[in-house]
Amino acid sequence: MGKRFWPSALLACLILLWMRPISWPPNAYWQVHTQLAELHRALGVAEAWRCGLWDARWIPGFDWGYGYPIFSFYSPLFHWLSAAWLLLVGTPAAAVRLNLLAWLVLGAAGVYCAGERLWCGAGGSGTTALRPGLLCAIGWLMSPYLMCDVWVRGALSEYAAAQILPWIVWAALGILGREEHWNRRDTAEILLVAAAVAAGILSHNFLGMCGVGLALCMIPFVFVIRRFGRRRIGSKHIVLRTAFWILGIGWGLAATVFFWLPALREARFTRLSAMTGGIHGLSYRYTDHFLYPANFLRLTYWDFDNSLPGPNDTMPLHLGLVSALAVVLVMAAGAILLLRKEKRDASKTATLAALVAAIALGAWLTTASSRILWDRIALLQFAQYPWRLLPLPSLGIALVLPAALVIAAPERTRAGLLAMLGLLLICFAASQVLYGRIKGIVPYSDAFTTKDWETLQILTADLDEYGPIWRDRFRPPKWPRGVLLESDKVKVLQFESRRVSIRAEVENRSGRPEPLVLTTNYFPGWQARTEPDKRPLTVAPGPATGFILIEGVPPGRTTFRIWFGNTPLRVRCKAVSAAAWVVWLLIWSGLALRRKSDTSDQSNASDPSDQSDGATFSRRTICRRF
Repeated sequence: MGKRFWPSALLACLILLWMRPISWPPNAYWQVHTQLAELHRALGVAEAWRCGLWDARWIPGFDWGYGYPIFSFYSPLFHWLSAAWLLLVGTPAAAVRLNLLAWLVLGAAGVYCAGERLWCGAGGSGTTALRPGLLCAIGWLMSPYLMCDVWVRGALSEYAAAQILPWIVWAALGILGREEHWNRRDTAEILLVAAAVAAGILSHNFLGMCGVGLALCMIPFVFVIRRFGRRRIGSKHIVLRTAFWILGIGWGLAATVFFWLPALREARFTRLSAMTGGIHGLSYRYTDHFLYPANFLRLTYWDFDNSLPGPNDTMPLHLGLVSALAVVLVMAAGAILLLRKEKRDASKTATLAALVAAIALGAWLTTASSRILWDRIALLQFAQYPWRLLPLPSLGIALVLPAALVIAAPERTRAGLLAMLGLLLICFAASQVLYGRIKGIVPYSDAFTTKDWETLQILTADLDEYGPIWRDRFRPPKWPRGVLLESDKVKVLQFESRRVSIRAEVENRSGRPEPLVLTTNYFPGWQARTEPDKRPLTVAPGPATGFILIEGVPPGRTTFRIWFGNTPLRVRCKAVSAAAWVVWLLIWSGLALRRKSDTSDQSNASDPSDQSDGATFSRRTICRRF
């Protein structure tokens, strides 16, 4: 038990050390580029839930309290979970920290599993004792870009999406690399692929898209490892497993179509052009933020400012000390392979070469020499910063760290593992000394609630990219929030509001239909109808203000309801996503029941009272049969 437990205990200690710069004081927040945006979003999601909007794609308290459709476009998963933690612990600062910790544990576990599967597959069963997964996980915790996301930028959604990437690699190595017939384990991993793709898309728009790209790129990656590693896989197996892998990716896309397809279609109603422009003297054009060789060589640099055109950025945009260590270890592994020239090392050689090529490709995509791709793929341009791809080479660097140990020390397991662990722990300590600090603490009180938001124009972070186009960004907040504006012709007799669902009784004293204004930002999805006859009323953006304009209020007394609901496209997309998740749950439940049944059968088979003719079954024989 102790031999199995110590890697987990060591990783847990390192994860807690990783969290150290932001762990105190617990009720304060640290200075980052996004300021208090993460706390606002957690509070906003909780407010939307209280109003009955489960997907929280409209936050009533944002934009001076007039409402804002941030999570109709910005991936909401991290903020959903922060709000869930908020309901448990009561304070947004603690909720965000716990959410960060949970994602880091998930990512470290993913890298651990991916490293074990990669190197145990290349080096054979004896490689397990070398703990390659543990070495990979420690390397992942040393990635400076993950620290920069949390401690400098405050890009916590991006940080969360990066923790999904190793699970995609883990699943690909299993599903695409196995040489056996399709079985229940493969089916279970296809379900995990679909869930990982869905979680990536719902965690961060750009890195979620990169996760889909990574999943597709794993097809040639695994093929190269198996083909040049001299492992024979029948063409029928390759086609079948590749088809199921693509099915898993498509399944994840279908499970999240409720989010990404309406976001693409409704983007024309927002100010997304701001994402490729600039503000406050800062440029958001991707052409100004490519990396240069000088960036990758500034291994000890750490600062808290911004990305600038050219190589002299005032924030850390490099791969860290762990990248220098990886270069040394790869060179050592390559030298050993050249000296040995043994056929049994073919699989290790193929794995090492494929990893080095993948790291080089990921780093190249962040440089100006890859501009030909950025110029031609429009979706990439909305990423703003090519260096947002740094999690890809960072993951590759973490996975390549055990190469020298696996290749050089299969006979001296204990000594080699201890030496490598000591080297990595020294590097981890140096990384914490160089990078493990924040700029400062932001004054913050947990007494801050949504009632105070009417004094703030909370948008996303510093842009208004998701703001409705019908209202002026600099519209003064001089109107009361979420109320019906009376006129000489229309009087409000009764008004009940839940921010996203309003019931009102009005009296139109003129002899013809009149318009009525609700001081909430208009966006597609707002609907109105009279009660009890349920006659629809036209809802449109008001001129100049962009508030909701209810047209055609009939003469006399009228009771009507106005609410933020689903457009026809969202109804169809949610039906598709619901069907995808229902099928996912049914298959997963079926696999769980089959496994439980098999476990029961094995238990009965091992019972001496059930054995006939004195036949005995070892545990290994039973497992082999089932």
